[in-house]
Amino acid sequence: MKHARDDYRFIVDLRSLSDEQLDELRTELANGDLGPGIPPEEPVFLLRAKDIAAPRVVAYWAEAAELAGADPKMVFMAQDHAVKMNDWQVKQGYKVPDLPNA
Repeated sequence: MKHARDDYRFIVDLRSLSDEQLDELRTELANGDLGPGIPPEEPVFLLRAKDIAAPRVVAYWAEAAELAGADPKMVFMAQDHAVKMNDWQVKQGYKVPDLPNA
């Protein structure tokens, strides 16, 4: 997963990591300053680039954050991520959001 923010790098699908990557993650977790993190009870919403709506939603979020007075660097990072998501769709395709098979 490629996050716009480096402090979100620990939000990963562990199933997608190699043994070497898991070892690197364990070392960083053991030695690094992880900061406060996201509390377990805090709701979050994850958008994937393959979701046809994602680039537009992220671009809208950047606009709303800017209007609310967010740090311009954060706004730029979100806008840049929206562009990266759109570029990914052009190369890899997209799909309508759905639910996993039960």
